[in-house]
Amino acid sequence: MRKLTTILLAVILCLSIVACGVDPTPTDVVNSYMDTLKKNDTATISELYSGDTELSNFFNSTGVDTESLSEEFMSTIKEKLLAFEYTLSNEKIDGDKATVDVSVKTYNFKVAFTNAVSDYFQKALSMIFSDVSDEEMNKLMENTLSEHLNDATFDYEKTAQINLTKTEDGWKIDDFEDNTEIINALTGGMIEFATEMSDAFSN
Repeated sequence: MRKLTTILLAVILCLSIVACGVDPTPTDVVNSYMDTLKKNDTATISELYSGDTELSNFFNSTGVDTESLSEEFMSTIKEKLLAFEYTLSNEKIDGDKATVDVSVKTYNFKVAFTNAVSDYFQKALSMIFSDVSDEEMNKLMENTLSEHLNDATFDYEKTAQINLTKTEDGWKIDDFEDNTEIINALTGGMIEFATEMSDAFSN
């Protein structure tokens, strides 16, 4: 019995050593990225992702100016942004390039912001002839956004593709700068919202 136990322990140790020596696959890297993104662990994210790791800049990439918004409000946005759920599938490797599909479920920011903008303009029009400061108007926008964010539903679902490149340090996720699909998915449709707003104002 003791001999059998010794053999089993030796086998387990060998398997552990082999497992530790295996390089992370593209799916492993994306899974680590998504997990650390939820924790807003920018130090670890920078080891996996070649783009900007600051969450505020990531959100600004959707076209929404957050500079005039309070820290409290941004904290609320970040909390909801990081509450997403995800599943990975369909890993494909072609030389030093790879792709992994990410299915995201998160808060419906698109609907929340669309309703907030509509609500804001209705309120702002009633104040147009009043002696209102820019600070008051910004506060109105923030309060209106807060109301609709609090009512946001957790029902936005989208699948997007993440691109990776193999480096000397292993697989690394490409910059999302040219990949609006994954930004849109992770921000609950904010790219769609920004595009629709831009089209509406241009028309």
